[in-house]
Amino acid sequence: MRDVTEFFHYYRIALRAVWNHVFWCEPDLRDWNSWTHFQRLKPPLFRALVLERMSESSCALTETDITALDFYVVPRFKEGARGMIADRSGDGGVAYQDHYGRLRADEWTFRFLDFYDFNHMNYLDCPYYLTEIKRAAGHEDLLGRRALLDIHDVTVLIDAEHAKGKGLVRFSS
Repeated sequence: MRDVTEFFHYYRIALRAVWNHVFWCEPDLRDWNSWTHFQRLKPPLFRALVLERMSESSCALTETDITALDFYVVPRFKEGARGMIADRSGDGGVAYQDHYGRLRADEWTFRFLDFYDFNHMNYLDCPYYLTEIKRAAGHEDLLGRRALLDIHDVTVLIDAEHAKGKGLVRFSS
């Protein structure tokens, strides 16, 4: 497994800068139309700031295929990471609950989907990784659900051999 946390932190900083200093600072751009445009900017930024920096050459990924590679968000500490797991709320929305305690790497596996901030119509901090639960020892009913993990408690890894095998990325050493 290769640690690519640094690239993800850089990508997060870029996302925050684009939203906070390009869109949100202009009162006329504080709307859902701007949010849609911002979402469209994320794949090319991800490609440039994460994938290209990991690779010797251009990636074979399409611009909209951020999750084609399995990036794993792994709790760094023995006692686990702070996180919240998605539950369906009564009104059909999603509520994130932290009733599972600290999420430990020996019990849980999470796949990166995006960064997350609860309030889209404000300055962004993106303090969480939005992930998909791939393994949950003793909680198999949670597989496939979304989870939020505190960015300070985790490391982002990729299985370099698996990615090479897919022919998507050639990693430099």
